[in-house]
Amino acid sequence: MARKKISDAQKRIAARRVARKLALFAIYQWQMTQHSLQEIYIQLQHNANYAADFRKADAAFLYSLIKHAITDAEEIEALIQPHLEHRDLKQVDMIEQAILRMASCELLHHLETPYKVVVSEAVNISKKFGAEQGYKFVNGVMTQLISQLRHVENPIPRENKPKLKTSPTATKKFTKINTSTTQQKPTKIKTRSTLTINSIKTTKVLTQSS
Repeated sequence: MARKKISDAQKRIAARRVARKLALFAIYQWQMTQHSLQEIYIQLQHNANYAADFRKADAAFLYSLIKHAITDAEEIEALIQPHLEHRDLKQVDMIEQAILRMASCELLHHLETPYKVVVSEAVNISKKFGAEQGYKFVNGVMTQLISQLRHVENPIPRENKPKLKTSPTATKKFTKINTSTTQQKPTKIKTRSTLTINSIKTTKVLTQSS
């Protein structure tokens, strides 16, 4: 059987997904070293371990994410910080921190990407490279950021939707409440301050290449 032909749209989606992964590695390296944009990009470009991915990636999109994450670092931090619930961004796990920086840049500078795609990609890459429960934290922060940065796309939050008027008869008919709910104990979530094996390997590779 002949292989199904991949459309241009599918190729573009795949190329951008690879670019996000490489951008994560580059931003993570920048957080660790504070090297310049040029140094970080050259290290990534000439790293033999990423040569295959680099050829598959959307080069312009990759460079854009890295560039804005580094050159607009203060602006990005100011956007993220109010949504961290009394934590400083620099106290956040380094992988999750890099993902938040990268995804914020995409929300700001790549309006062609729907906000749902930005959040989904950030959560998925966090599941792959971040701490065990880190993706939940990323999802929570990104959900708040889209209301701030993509309010035109984002639907009206449920608590802000106008209430529909109902007649007394209809109210009586549909206001039966189930009182048999049981109280559940809060679930303890295990957190992990160390990076995953993939993340540690990534750090070693990038450090060696520099």
